Amino acid sequence: MKKIYIVFFSLALIFTSCDSWIDEEVNIDPNNPIDVQLNQMLTSTQAAYAYLSGGDLGRYNSLFTQHHAGVERQHAGIDTYGFTESDVNNSYGTLYSGVMQDLSVMIDKAGGENPSPQYRGLAKTMMAMVLMQVTDLFNDMPYSQAFQGNANLSPAYDTQESIYNSVQTLLSDGLADLQGDAGTFSIGSEDIFYGGNIDNWIALNRTLKARAYVHLGARNSANYQNALDEIDAGGITSGAQNASVSFSSGANQNPWFQFMDQRGDIRMGAFFIDFMVAEGDPRLPVIADTIVGGTYAGSPAGTPDLFASSLLYLNNETRAQTLVSYAEAKFIEAEAAFQTGDPQRAADAHNAAVLASLADYGVSDAAFEAAHAAQTSGSITLEEIMSQKYVAMYGNPESYTDWRRTGIPALQVAANAQVPSIPTRWPYPQDERLYNTSYPGNAQLTEKVWWDQ
Repeated sequence: MKKIYIVFFSLALIFTSCDSWIDEEVNIDPNNPIDVQLNQMLTSTQAAYAYLSGGDLGRYNSLFTQHHAGVERQHAGIDTYGFTESDVNNSYGTLYSGVMQDLSVMIDKAGGENPSPQYRGLAKTMMAMVLMQVTDLFNDMPYSQAFQGNANLSPAYDTQESIYNSVQTLLSDGLADLQGDAGTFSIGSEDIFYGGNIDNWIALNRTLKARAYVHLGARNSANYQNALDEIDAGGITSGAQNASVSFSSGANQNPWFQFMDQRGDIRMGAFFIDFMVAEGDPRLPVIADTIVGGTYAGSPAGTPDLFASSLLYLNNETRAQTLVSYAEAKFIEAEAAFQTGDPQRAADAHNAAVLASLADYGVSDAAFEAAHAAQTSGSITLEEIMSQKYVAMYGNPESYTDWRRTGIPALQVAANAQVPSIPTRWPYPQDERLYNTSYPGNAQLTEKVWWDQ
């Protein structure tokens, strides 16, 4: 018994005195810090969002806009609108628990013990950009109660109307911060959008405000003038201000290239190819590969053609992923000017947009430019503006929003469609249904988001 008591006493001594002899930092993993500085968070956050833009967000939306067609496996099903909650789990989770969570932390840190107004303005601008894209896809979404960690694991869903108010508030507050002092941390080379160029961030901020306003034009026509006001106040004015992220060979390949290299489930869409062929569009040889015989042929929506033209422009491991461009800014201006009854400004902005897009692809063509970059106040139409924007925004998920807002171009429902019309929203993800008690129930793919009603 004496030996047993000694053992118990020894164990008690070990456990009660462990704090005094074990280094309190022994269980801290230096490779996974619990807190990092602002400049250590920014690069990965920007890269993650650019990767998503060229990944699930761009790829799925490109099937609905018929830029591409799904010809095998998962994407053949999505091509006929077999689009489910499990398909969006990855993108939704990465956007919320990754990109937006990090941006929320950056906003808080930049206003905390080491105030850095310009960093906070950058983070608010990015948060607005991402939040707008999320609500454009899903409609009502968690925001005001989100990003609280264990304090709230079931955040309520805000209406899309209130989220758009939040987007504009983020952009307005972000603009004021960007126009202020750098503070403790100045933005530098870790910013892979602009390398710390604050003027470019201000231009991006105002262009995003204009984008948000045209999205709501059908809700209130005054928003078209609001968009023009933001463009006039200092939106993006050249291709040098395009917000984009470069990729490289090896471990940091462009997401479109990675998908085609590893899966290759998609081909060029027949509608898109036929449209460009009919217009004699000089961007076509850059965008798509030829088939046997040296011609172009896309896969019809819902009728898989494994021998259709393959992707060329997007299928490049080092190509930069552009998020917001000068061409888009000019198309926004053209649409807003047309809707406010200023056809001359609309024509001028449209012409500049087309030329900017051709420059992005490194092409020119006199006949095409005479037809589409020499519009006048008497010839410009909304159909012309949005059709050319449809080509210019190839590969950008924003094109799906443009089509839903305007119905241009006149896409036809895929053959063998599993729902009666082209989807007008994404389903909520499976994880929301399983783990968020505020989950409102899944909507039909053909239900419209608030700004589209």
